[in-house]
Amino acid sequence: MDSLIVLKTQGIYGLKPRFQNVLRPFARILDAAGIRANQVTVFTCAMSILLGLLLVNRVNARGLFLFVPIWLLIRMALNAVDGVLARDFDQKSNLGTYLNELGDAVSDVCCYLPFAYLTEFEPLWIGAVIVLAVISELAGVTGPLAGGSRRYDGPMGKSDRAFVFGALALWVGIGGHLVPWASNVIPRVLVILLAFTIFLRVRNGLAEIDDSFSEVVQVSTPEIRTAQESSFETHDNTSLFYRYWPPLDGSCDRAIILLHRGHEHSGRLQHVVEELDLPDFALFAPDARGHGRSVLSDGNSPTLGTFVKDVDAFVHHVSNTHGIPIENIAVVSHSVGSVLAATWAHDYAPKIRCMVLTAPAFKVKLYVPFARAALKLLHIMIGEFHVNSYVKPQVLTHDPERIASYKSDPLIKGPISVRVLLGLYDASDRIVADAAAIQVPTQLLISGSDWVVHRKPQLKFFERLGTSVKEKHLFDGFYHDVLGEKDRHLPIEKVRGFIVTMFAGPSQELQLFDDDKAGFTKLEFDALNQPLPAMSAKSLGFELTKLGLKTGGRLSDGIRLGLKTGFDSGSTLDYVYRNHASGITPIGKLIDWCYLHCTGWRGIRRRKRNVIKALLRSISVLRENGMPVRIVDIAAGHGRYVLEALDKDRVSVEEVLLRDYSEINVQLGSTLVRERKLEGTVRFERGDAFNEASLAEIPPRQTLGVVSGLYELFPENEPVRNSLAGLANAIEAGGFLVYTGQPFHPQLEMIARTLPSHRGHQPWIMRRRTQAEMDHLVEGAGFRKIEQWIDDKGLFTVSIAQRIGA
Repeated sequence: MDSLIVLKTQGIYGLKPRFQNVLRPFARILDAAGIRANQVTVFTCAMSILLGLLLVNRVNARGLFLFVPIWLLIRMALNAVDGVLARDFDQKSNLGTYLNELGDAVSDVCCYLPFAYLTEFEPLWIGAVIVLAVISELAGVTGPLAGGSRRYDGPMGKSDRAFVFGALALWVGIGGHLVPWASNVIPRVLVILLAFTIFLRVRNGLAEIDDSFSEVVQVSTPEIRTAQESSFETHDNTSLFYRYWPPLDGSCDRAIILLHRGHEHSGRLQHVVEELDLPDFALFAPDARGHGRSVLSDGNSPTLGTFVKDVDAFVHHVSNTHGIPIENIAVVSHSVGSVLAATWAHDYAPKIRCMVLTAPAFKVKLYVPFARAALKLLHIMIGEFHVNSYVKPQVLTHDPERIASYKSDPLIKGPISVRVLLGLYDASDRIVADAAAIQVPTQLLISGSDWVVHRKPQLKFFERLGTSVKEKHLFDGFYHDVLGEKDRHLPIEKVRGFIVTMFAGPSQELQLFDDDKAGFTKLEFDALNQPLPAMSAKSLGFELTKLGLKTGGRLSDGIRLGLKTGFDSGSTLDYVYRNHASGITPIGKLIDWCYLHCTGWRGIRRRKRNVIKALLRSISVLRENGMPVRIVDIAAGHGRYVLEALDKDRVSVEEVLLRDYSEINVQLGSTLVRERKLEGTVRFERGDAFNEASLAEIPPRQTLGVVSGLYELFPENEPVRNSLAGLANAIEAGGFLVYTGQPFHPQLEMIARTLPSHRGHQPWIMRRRTQAEMDHLVEGAGFRKIEQWIDDKGLFTVSIAQRIGA
């Protein structure tokens, strides 16, 4: 019955989805071979042109017409395949849209024109058929321009024409001859059917557009929820605006945080609040800085990492202000907001109940070739600037009411910071590649006809997600604004069901203590320990890099020091902290400058600044709580970051104990203490940071422990757990621990293959710990994380955890 309805409304074309299902495995093979949808489209058009030229020039060789039905069948298959490649394998493009429509028109002309040269037919009528065929396709593609959909109404669509002309070509090819009345009637009937097809496409398209303005989907009648307006101070004391919808039942023990897409603001999420119909949840939605009513006071565009930190600060504000535990909070986000949510889940490892990512903008469609590279070059050359968004409301949703409200909304911001756009790309690349680190239960909603972002990174992200609780849903025909589409009740139901299910039982308990034995970072670590094939290009490249370091690299003082003491030694870190390029000859100084400004060392210096910030924050809170400030750093290196913190707040600190396993570091650190005249406050001694008993016996009881850049160097978790257990015994209840992590590094293999460590000049091979794993180890020792910072590249984290009382 369904097939009959399809045939009546769309002709043979209506069976295309089934045809595509049959050809989907073939499309998968083409995608794996690197063949693109546009290449298939161009090939199809080119073959139609060649066939048409052949038949026109050899019209008397009637047997050649047998190629027409064969080719029309192949052409139909290739048209189906390029659609599958574009839709299912994220190969859609504006160029592809043009190629599809223009290629079909050219192919039709070339395949049907030879019939005008046959003596049976009148050229004028065949020409009329061809012209009306092109007009009928124009009538179909005009639908989206008028706010409707692409029309495929019959009775004489592309596939129907192919069937008729294929049958005629088969008859001609086998030597058949048409009687005069048939050759006169057939073209005229085709003209009538094509004219009727044009009429239907125009009429039904107009009806669809008219209906869309009056159609309202009513799946329930939820109560209107009125937003309260408020603001909070984020991590850098910037005031940001947000809306708050209290629960209708008066309780306030669980919440949903909504994150809007780029350019928009929290006010446009009112309908989501109502349509979710979750009366026992409090809902919150901030305006991202620079959006809506969160105005940038200084006019400077923040980095993407600042936006992510804002999300972290807002969640803690909601939790602390309304007394809602973090594990009773869910996040629902859209587009750029989904990238922020995913990045936050990766970098900060929050223990929220779940998150819903709708149409995450992991890769924005810029359409202009090499646009990303050009923007990056311009940003380097001229600094920060803004570009206007190409996105129009008509490509966001089919809902005319949403389109109209978007056009009239004065708070929607069109321009976007290039710094933010490039940061969005960089963060997305990192998060998609390392999605296995994310442990938050996740629902992913994908729009089937997204003109704004690519689908393939979304699918890769989902496949790599580390959480065992995950689900994805694809909504065919939906534009980018999934939760603002005409049929949005469909995804809204999925979101509601997921959240209700996640809150039906207790929050998940992670067990990450053994990730050093079986986790995905262990597999990565094992791969780095395996030698590369001797003559492989990668192996030869790394050997050349090592040769360069040992020859010309020695002109750099920093590289020479790293080769002598290890690139992970305290001496190297202290050199990096000083950040003063020096070397033998100006060339050596230039090499040293490049060395000091590589990604990893810039991240290390940012980590030092964040450690100092964490120390000062902890000292301040200890004083506010009436507790003494006694600091112990169990692997201080030269102790530079602690000493610099004391330069900013020396009065509040009673005692500082700096320890390190290296006698050289102890000696050089003691020299720095004397230079700063801190002998009365700071003492340096040799100590083993992994000796639990030694740490537990440190007198007197400490209130602020520090461990920076140590655990990242050791792949096994047992010594780290011993060290943390010793610190837990050394630090008073209510005291703090400042600790660092390295959840990501883009140069792990280069470091492992080329740089020696401080341990007998063995290769410096690191096992990353995800932030979730690092926090799990700290919490297992009796601490609770309360604050965190991370650099914009996502390399190094600095966290504060509070010692929980026994």
